[in-house]
Amino acid sequence: MVLKTIKKKKEPKSKKTAKILLVQPESTRQPHNGIMFISAVLKKADYKNIKFVAINDDYNRYERSSKYYKDLLKKGQDIVAITTATSTLKEAINCAKLAKKYKAITIFGGPGATDMQKELIENVSSLDYVFCGEAENRIVEFFDKILNKEDIRNVKGIAYRKNKKYAFTGAPELVIDLESLPYADRSILDFDSYMTPMTLVTSRGCPYNCSYCWKSIHGNKWRGRSPENVIKEIEYLIKNYDKELNKTNRVIAINDDNFNLDIKRAKEIIQKVIQKKFNIRLVSSNGFHVGSVDLELLKLLKKSGCNELWFGMESGNEKILTNLGKGINKDMIRRAVKLARKAGIKTVGGNFILGLPGETKQTAMDTINFAKELKLDLTRFNHLIILPNTRLWYWAEKNARFLYKIDKFDFRTYATNNTLPTFETKEFTEKERIE
Repeated sequence: MVLKTIKKKKEPKSKKTAKILLVQPESTRQPHNGIMFISAVLKKADYKNIKFVAINDDYNRYERSSKYYKDLLKKGQDIVAITTATSTLKEAINCAKLAKKYKAITIFGGPGATDMQKELIENVSSLDYVFCGEAENRIVEFFDKILNKEDIRNVKGIAYRKNKKYAFTGAPELVIDLESLPYADRSILDFDSYMTPMTLVTSRGCPYNCSYCWKSIHGNKWRGRSPENVIKEIEYLIKNYDKELNKTNRVIAINDDNFNLDIKRAKEIIQKVIQKKFNIRLVSSNGFHVGSVDLELLKLLKKSGCNELWFGMESGNEKILTNLGKGINKDMIRRAVKLARKAGIKTVGGNFILGLPGETKQTAMDTINFAKELKLDLTRFNHLIILPNTRLWYWAEKNARFLYKIDKFDFRTYATNNTLPTFETKEFTEKERIE
């Protein structure tokens, strides 16, 4: 009698045993908020084995190196989830290729992946999925399904291959109640390698339609946390990360798209920070919208320890500002600067963009002269950067000539070069832009 050997079916990975590797292929001076929120949500759902690497070999730190990434892959990872901006797509693709050599499921997320989902699925064989939009309300269900090899088509916002062709499960929904989310998981960070390691998200989204902006992740719907909820997280940071705060002059960077859109809420947050004597300095990474400031808000900022304030001014030409879609004009900019001076803000800065649709040499000079008129302490003049699959990209294809050979998957040189023009128009030539 011959006994047959019956092979056991391979058990699906459980949350406790599945190895999840979160990757930022080219790290920046601040931590990646999206990655920290994903880690927090996964841990809350009982995923136990989560690692994170923010790769930057220039830092000369093993925990931030490509070698560390490869060493983690060698140990075996079930899912490698890579966040990417447009400018880091090449690095993200290289990360996916390496991960696939070690048999991992590969996923892209972030603005670059969301904007380029179709091209990525069609052209990058080492990539399995693109996770589009905000992740926290769907990531656990998605990971559960792919680990158990279940149908993912009812999870919205997933780009994948069906019969070797691009397929999409439908538009995802935003996370409406931000207070339902756990605090961002800062325990995964290598704090000493960041210039500003402590960040805070108090709102998401922005209702304005600036032509240069592409809100593929957080969208146009503004959603804010209550002042009380924000203060609780600040208290949590002070209690758990006081040493880290001391190393960076107790700065907490607010990484909102539009922190002061609800001016009453912004005032309440800053007022409570002052009342509780937190001994921290709040700074807004994306500056302040000139249309949502008044003297009371600016005085509160000054009292809270704010000595430097940046406004997004963009242009000194009324027609350009009107076409921009930001809802601002020159008088609003003048008023904001005047109020900041009156409030005692020591350093007032302005960000300007050269090369917006309709720009000519004369309108560019209007912007330069306007900046001089304002007598700003600091100014930044940046040439317009146009990203693939955005409104401005389609405008440029019809109305401009690119000055670089464009490779959508190797966009670093182009997308990070804001000190020189990257395109020209008949109305505003390359030579005029450089001058």
